[in-house]
Amino acid sequence: MVGGRLRCAFTLVELLVVIGIIAVLVALLLPAVQAARASARRTHCASNMRQVGLAVHQYADTHQGRFPLMAYHNADDQQTAQTSKSWIATLGPYMEDVDAIRLCPEDRSRLEGIEQTATSYALNGYLREPDDVDTTGMPPVLAAAIRKSNEGLISDFYDLRETHATLLLFEGIATKLALHYDHVHSYSWFSDVNLANRGAPHFAVFEQVESEVAVDRHGGRVANYLYADGHVVAIAEQQIAEWCAEGVNFALPR
Repeated sequence: MVGGRLRCAFTLVELLVVIGIIAVLVALLLPAVQAARASARRTHCASNMRQVGLAVHQYADTHQGRFPLMAYHNADDQQTAQTSKSWIATLGPYMEDVDAIRLCPEDRSRLEGIEQTATSYALNGYLREPDDVDTTGMPPVLAAAIRKSNEGLISDFYDLRETHATLLLFEGIATKLALHYDHVHSYSWFSDVNLANRGAPHFAVFEQVESEVAVDRHGGRVANYLYADGHVVAIAEQQIAEWCAEGVNFALPR
């Protein structure tokens, strides 16, 4: 009390206490906010994949059960609009906005441009026509490898017996996807050579999987996977690693 007037003010100590409390609250809340945002991005990504899956269904219905071509080639091997066209661009007529859906919000290394390697997602390499290669006269090892790569391939959507157990789409690593190859080489992951070295110290199967699939793109080290019936599952990187070590070919169509 000075001169009959009461002074209301914070002391320096009180101000520092308030600032400290605010800092603690921010430190406590920030991880929760970041986790919520990461969860929202993962949900957005899953929604994108479901829309792509629906478009693949519609494409198959229109094209007698065929899947979108995952690789375009020109006979003279020149770079043309045909060879540089990403498979997801062919789904444009079956999506409301393919340019918005093609990218995962968590994919920070994605490439721009709808005609380039312009999608965060990669088709299952098993879902294609077998390679029509004459192995006559080839070295036995090479011929066997080609035959092995054709095992389990399915080119007709209607030939899938268990769509709920067949992976259609992976989260791909943009820098690993070639210009006109937007798919993973799943048919070679569980090769005889890789299976022989699937455990420690090589972990050959998992090493090849993670070179093509963004197995830890989302928070919690998980990635989204789209199944052929349209449902999306977030699978942990650790689960993928265990399947690889056990020789469980999770990419094989059912």
